[in-house]
Parts: sequence; structure tokens; C-alpha cells
Amino acid sequence: MNRGREDSDENLSLGWTPPTGDYDSIADLLTDRYPSAGNVGILISKFNHTEGAAIVAKRQTENLLESGYNVKIFCFEAKDSDSFVDHKKIGHNTWPAVIYLLIHIGNPVSIYTTARRLRKYDVLIVHQPILSPVAITAQKLFNVHTIYINHHVIEPNGWETSIQRMINRLITMPLHEISARLEEIVSVSAYSRDEFHKKYDRTGPVIYNQVDDEKYHQDVSGKAIRDSYNIGNRPLIFFIGRLIPSKNVHTLIQVYERIREQYPETVLLIAGRALDEGYKSQLVNLQLQNEGDIRFEEEFIPEEVLPEYYAAADVYATCSLKEGFNLTIAEAEMCGTPTVAFNIGAHSEVQSNGTLVPKNDHSRFADAIINEFKEEIDD
Repeated sequence: MNRGREDSDENLSLGWTPPTGDYDSIADLLTDRYPSAGNVGILISKFNHTEGAAIVAKRQTENLLESGYNVKIFCFEAKDSDSFVDHKKIGHNTWPAVIYLLIHIGNPVSIYTTARRLRKYDVLIVHQPILSPVAITAQKLFNVHTIYINHHVIEPNGWETSIQRMINRLITMPLHEISARLEEIVSVSAYSRDEFHKKYDRTGPVIYNQVDDEKYHQDVSGKAIRDSYNIGNRPLIFFIGRLIPSKNVHTLIQVYERIREQYPETVLLIAGRALDEGYKSQLVNLQLQNEGDIRFEEEFIPEEVLPEYYAAADVYATCSLKEGFNLTIAEAEMCGTPTVAFNIGAHSEVQSNGTLVPKNDHSRFADAIINEFKEEIDD
């Protein structure tokens, strides 16, 4: 049934069609609005490969470097593998990032000291609210241009636990207020732009997230992944993301039970970090109760290998309930794999090769995946 990405070219799907924003890239925006800028600082909490904002920041950095800008990353924590760009740790080099982050939030001296270090940069690009106090200090005191990348805003009642909601009200939302006072607001989707405008009465251009077409493309083979998991030609559904309640992975498992009624040999492969042990236990219990073949891949999947996972799948499925963009949909479709998702957030802007179903309609979600399976058989 499966393509395995070794089929003939005519059997490959159309892939992902990137949506059109106000600018194609962050470099295009800087060229247009800040033509004299040369030195760019990118501010992000963690510069790694495991979080959406960090992946976007990395691709923006690559775009800026290719366009001739001098770029430096300022962060609380970075992976050594990201040595293609110079990065500077905010805080004491020997302190754990989380400790310095907590100290940094309420420390005016730390904020001023960091902002003063940034005064030589023409533009600061801020990816997370935690660093907006530094950026606005550099903006006000040292006349540095600032751009806030609005990925999305989660309201206090949108968090899963009471502790998260309390932290969001006391810390995160005030930081968002500061972010809204930065010079430029750039959103990753029209949905995120409109939500930000409703909340803070600020708007700005949309620059859609980019996918590396040198890594993600339809010539990638998924055969090695199928072989390594001993899947053979069985139908395969793939999901990757953080294992948290808002990703709604438990619903995907429930949908999988419906799919097995028609395709009992189907494999469900779930990859991602468990940030909530209670939720992970819930997922494991559902796995044990299910008579199908559900696999959890908890090891980090390097980006060099990730396209092979997408290519191995017959369908990429996500039941996520909150998304300001959703890179995984775009990446899967770039590899020629159709996607199924709920019609929430920016999904209607991002998806171009798959099916969107009404939120929480489990039956139609299962039917959409089954229809993709049938199309594979017909081909």
C-alpha cells in the first residue's frame, strides 16, 4: 500500500504549496523597511531543534546570513550543533538556563546590562515574550529597531493546568503586553496576526514560516524508516510534536481505533518529547488498552532524518487544538505525504495537500484518513 518513496514519479502527490504573505522572508522585510541595517540580533529563549519557535529562528538566521547580514543569536541556552551562527548566552555561563531565566524576568539591572550589549545592533528580532523587556529597553534607550515575531498568543484559560494559567496571568501575559509595544509586529500567519490585533490593537505584516526544500522534498525515501520499525507495506500514520494535552494526542489514538475497523494492520507512530508525565501516562494507558500497533518514539529525531519519517508515512495526522502555523503539516506535505488535521488556528492557511475536518469530529477525522488510504490503494 505504502509509497515508501520509491514509487514512480507519477504516483507522488503535489506536495506543499507555500502560502503568500506580505513578504517572502525576513530578509525581504529588512531590505524594504530597514535598508541601512547590517547587524541583526535574534533573541530567543532556547536555540535548538526541538521547539517550533527555535526552528523558525534558525531558518530566519540562515535566510539572513545568505542575504549578507551579520547575525548573532542571544539566548539562555543553545545546542552546540548550531555552530553555523555565532550565539551568545544571556546570563552567567555556568548557571543553568532556567535559573537565570527566572532571575532575568524581574531584574532591571540584568535587563539593562543585556540591552546595553545589544546597542550596536541595527535590528533585534524577538521570538518570545520573555526577551521583550530587553528589546524594548534597547529600543527606548539606544534607538535600536525591534521586531517581534508573533507565533501565537495563548489566553490564560488556554493552558492545561491551574498552575500554568496562574503563571500565564502573572508573567506571560504582561510580557506579551511589552512585546506589543515593540516597533514592528510580524506574524507567522494571518490567523496569528488577527488574534494579536484583537488582543493588543497592533498589527503588521505576515511572513509565513519557511520549509527547507533541500531537506524536505518528494525525492526523500521512507524505506529505511519502514525497515527499521519492521512495518513493511502496512498502512502508517505518523505524528510528531510535544506530548502535551493541547496537541490532543489522546484523540489521535481514539481515532486510530476507528481506522483499525477497516484497516486492522495500520501502524500509528507517535514521536515527541513528553513534557507532562501525567499526560504521557494517560497515552501509555491508551496504548495498552488498544489492540492495534501503536509505537512511541521518544528519542530525539534529528532534522536530517525527519523527512524520511514523513516520507515513510501514508498519512501525517495531527489532532492539535492550538496552532499559530504548524510546521509539521508543511514539512510532511513537502515530502509528498497528505495530511489530516482539525480546522483550527492557521491550518486552513497552511494545508494544501490533505483534509481539514471540524474540530473534535472524531468520526470525520477517521474517515478522512481512511479516504487517503483508499486513494493510495487506487493509485
